[in-house]
Amino acid sequence: MHDSLWVVSLVLTGIMPYTKLGTDSPVADALKALSYNRLRLVVTAGALMGMISSLLVYQYGQARVWFAMSRDRLAARPFSRVQQGLQDAARQHLDRRLFRRHSGGHLGYRYAGGAIGISARCSRSILVSISVIVLRKKQPDRPRSFRVPRCRLVPMLSVGCCLVLMMGLPAADLAALLRLAADRPGHLLQVLEKNTVRWPSRFCVGLMLASAAFAAAKSEDGLVYGEVGGEELTMDYYPPAGLAPHPIAIIIHGGGYVRGNSKNNSEAYCADFLAPAGYAVFSINYRLAPKHPYPAMVEDVQRAIRYLRHNAKKWRADPNRIVLVGGSAGGYLSNMAGALNAGGIKGAKDPWIAPSARVQAVVTLFGPSDFRNQPVNENVQALLGPLN
Repeated sequence: MHDSLWVVSLVLTGIMPYTKLGTDSPVADALKALSYNRLRLVVTAGALMGMISSLLVYQYGQARVWFAMSRDRLAARPFSRVQQGLQDAARQHLDRRLFRRHSGGHLGYRYAGGAIGISARCSRSILVSISVIVLRKKQPDRPRSFRVPRCRLVPMLSVGCCLVLMMGLPAADLAALLRLAADRPGHLLQVLEKNTVRWPSRFCVGLMLASAAFAAAKSEDGLVYGEVGGEELTMDYYPPAGLAPHPIAIIIHGGGYVRGNSKNNSEAYCADFLAPAGYAVFSINYRLAPKHPYPAMVEDVQRAIRYLRHNAKKWRADPNRIVLVGGSAGGYLSNMAGALNAGGIKGAKDPWIAPSARVQAVVTLFGPSDFRNQPVNENVQALLGPLN
């Protein structure tokens, strides 16, 4: 099986650059690039059938795991009850379906997927591995058809591997799980303790919180992208989900040119859906009027673009895919930076100033574009300063 995967990977990278294979259907995309459309349909149909069969095996396999754990008193007793008519653990199937539908409806499919990824590794692998050690200690004479070699070492290696996989899940999903678990950790413990013994439940909650905290720590606040007149210009970074290289989204806050920062106003919330969608998100601060009138703010936006283009590899981002997102005053600054389309600076003293300030897209939310046809209020006067 593993040999065939290696062969497929080698063939795919021979057809297309590996940077274009980070999609949901890389094999089908490669066949499409070769114009093998009929074969692509056959492969897609086969992949769907394989996914359906895997889901069925997973559903019934998980039921057997929970049945065995309940029988050994490592989970709630209702999970080992068999329905008389069907001779099947129907209660398990019903409970799991209701739980998944409820959680999916409240969390959204992206965060629910990340939470399911953690729960699958935790329940099916970590708990089972630890249960092996517990049963070996508490019931050493229990008849077994198979005995795990090196009882303490092998299960702990399994736990360690699961933790590594959990840390590799999208950081945004883990951070969302942290927020959810941190809201009501006591309630979460109570729910788990009703369905399992006390120590595994506390272990699971602690594990989820630690994993999510690790991912949330990957976010960075107060990154310095420049300095003007002794004043540092900072921005906040929100790590993206998915495979690199990531497009860059620069969020520019509003505030009437005279107030606001990277953490407030409605534009800052764009990071909540841009980062899970695969964007490396940077919410910037810039100099404000009336102390710093036009063109200081636009120059700060351009400085942020140049800095991120120069340092894109640090965040596994794509320097050739940058979008500006701003609302109100931030929308005006996005328009100006996009319209100016400034090129690189030759002979720049600092290397990060040399790249161009061009962007590939601009998203403006209710931003002004023409001051001639609107009343010039005090905020606009502060922006224009000497030009007024």
